[in-house]
Amino acid sequence: MWLPLAGFLVNVGLAIIAVIAVCIYSRQLKVMQGQLDQIRIDSTRASDELHRSHRPWVDFAEPPRVVRPLEFADQGASLEFSYLLRNGGTSTATGAAVFNVGLRIRTYDDPSEWIKLLDIDPAWNCDLNLVSALGQKSLGMVILPGTTKQIGQATVTVPKSEFRLRNSMASAFLIGCIIYRDEFNIPHATGFTQVYIDDNGKDHFAPKGKIPGRFKEFGFAKVLEVGSNGRQSR
Repeated sequence: MWLPLAGFLVNVGLAIIAVIAVCIYSRQLKVMQGQLDQIRIDSTRASDELHRSHRPWVDFAEPPRVVRPLEFADQGASLEFSYLLRNGGTSTATGAAVFNVGLRIRTYDDPSEWIKLLDIDPAWNCDLNLVSALGQKSLGMVILPGTTKQIGQATVTVPKSEFRLRNSMASAFLIGCIIYRDEFNIPHATGFTQVYIDDNGKDHFAPKGKIPGRFKEFGFAKVLEVGSNGRQSR
């Protein structure tokens, strides 16, 4: 009688020990999984920080230079400009170019409205998928860190139907996207805004004939990149 009871108690004890062992193992497994997840997060952060600290930063070396002044005609407005790009970062930029440039003629009397218009303007909202696709075609220039490069000249036009005027005065804005890639083949882009200043120092004028002037940085910019985790950041 005692032998079967003893055997039963031994089996129960072994079962309890097994359950306890499974619980301990399961808990240890969760702890190890959490540690591995944290290692992955830390590794991704370290990689992203490396990319940000050791990467190119491409922007205009100075406001674009006016080659042919802003001119209003019956069909719309146009101008010609040239520009220098500067790599202020610590590594080489490849595929550097100014892309999707647009000329916008607006009545500028409400900054909040202008910001809303910029947010929906495709010329200012750099598409990194398109930047990446262009990079695969080996377009653009190579700019070494700490150097500038003359990229070229461009003409921009805007039809009169796209003017957004509420009175007899107009302001002209040059907007677009500076695109480039880093040594890790990650695409980067900066949306820029330049305002046209006439020879009288005014940023608004009657939209008639030729208006000699220059560009001035307007203060709105958007920086985009893709981190090593594949997420787009701004």
